[in-house]
Amino acid sequence: MQLVRRSLSLRSARLVSACRQRQLLPCQHVHAVAASGFDADGALYDRARPSYPDAAMDHIFSHIERPRGELKVLDLAAGTGILTRRLLESGVSGGNLTAVEPVEEMRRTFATVTPGIEIAHGTAEALPFDDGTFDLVTVGQAFHWFANKESLREIARCLRADGGVLALAWNLEDASVPWVSEVRNAYERHDDGGSQGDVPQYRKGAWVDAFTFAEGDGESPFLPGAPERSFFEHSLLTTRDEQWERANSKSYIQNLPEGERTELEAEIRGIMDRHASVFSHVRGGDDDDDGAGKRGRERESELCAELPIRCEVAIARRG
Repeated sequence: MQLVRRSLSLRSARLVSACRQRQLLPCQHVHAVAASGFDADGALYDRARPSYPDAAMDHIFSHIERPRGELKVLDLAAGTGILTRRLLESGVSGGNLTAVEPVEEMRRTFATVTPGIEIAHGTAEALPFDDGTFDLVTVGQAFHWFANKESLREIARCLRADGGVLALAWNLEDASVPWVSEVRNAYERHDDGGSQGDVPQYRKGAWVDAFTFAEGDGESPFLPGAPERSFFEHSLLTTRDEQWERANSKSYIQNLPEGERTELEAEIRGIMDRHASVFSHVRGGDDDDDGAGKRGRERESELCAELPIRCEVAIARRG
């Protein structure tokens, strides 16, 4: 244990030194909605958000020839460590895995629920690492917040020139299911032109434009064809309470005045009441475990609905 702590202390010291050398303290460019919303309740975020299915993880590693245990990996905008833990479960060595997260509350929760992994304060536009440090940079449920060419150039700088890979991943509830669509419509109206403005979100698709380098933008740091997009279906069982928590974990919902959040909760619970028949499953074993590492509350006596989720993985190889 003392050796582990000493190793982490040395790595932490090196990260702080690198930050100072690159003049990165304090870090910049965190979207205001994300900075305030995600600083509210990291435990809620970690409890409510789904993880990533085995098929998606295997797809990421299929683009890298080296053994997983030898890879140097950066989990960027790591949040509370949901993707970080999946990387560990998928075979990445904890000694080769580093996380970066700009929001203090998320880093604090990360340290509690993802112990033993170094996490640094940083942003995608200014990373505290040397050129070519990593074989793989992953971003889970976050690239839409910093989808710009400055970030892509900085990420590419930190990737190995001979095969470095950027992997972006998102989970999105499947709106083709009526009750899911109604719940999403209820909370998504708060991210589109209201008091918080047009909040960057994965589903809006603007993140893809960051990979288009027009005349005057310079040369793309990634190979042609990026991003290569693939989709993986998975699901989990969810109670009514968990479904509200999932909505409430959104940054722009956390930023709402308390009265508006109370009204939204009542609206979402009303939708679920109208679709009560879908809450007919009982959680109690492996039937709702698709390998995604979901850490939902163990309320086996509560009736659940099956929540279908579409996971996207977008791959970009350094040019």
